[in-house]
Amino acid sequence: MVLALPTFALALLLSKVREPNRTTSTALKEPADEHVSMGEARRRLAAIRSLKRTWIAAFFFGAGVTPFASYLNLYYDQVFHVGSAGRGFLTSLFGVGGIVGLVVGTRYATRWAQRDPGLLR
Repeated sequence: MVLALPTFALALLLSKVREPNRTTSTALKEPADEHVSMGEARRRLAAIRSLKRTWIAAFFFGAGVTPFASYLNLYYDQVFHVGSAGRGFLTSLFGVGGIVGLVVGTRYATRWAQRDPGLLR
């Protein structure tokens, strides 16, 4: 409950962020094949406003998801009295499930995007 209040406040605040115009880049031609350094590539990517927002969101998402595995382990230990081997098995099972979900989700999203790009908005 402690985390729900700031999350709700941030969600309300972010609902005021306007959607970027996605049709302006369709008329641009592709640049010639050029080799750029990592620093230049990072500078170019950092100039994209919506990408900056994605990086910030990824930071907050990771900050919330990363400790979840430890808390879930404690939950299984204290509530369900699962031993260390059982907790390890459950953690690896959920990891494999996440990987399978990513693979399946990527295939479906790719098919849907090829069929009709408007479906993924």
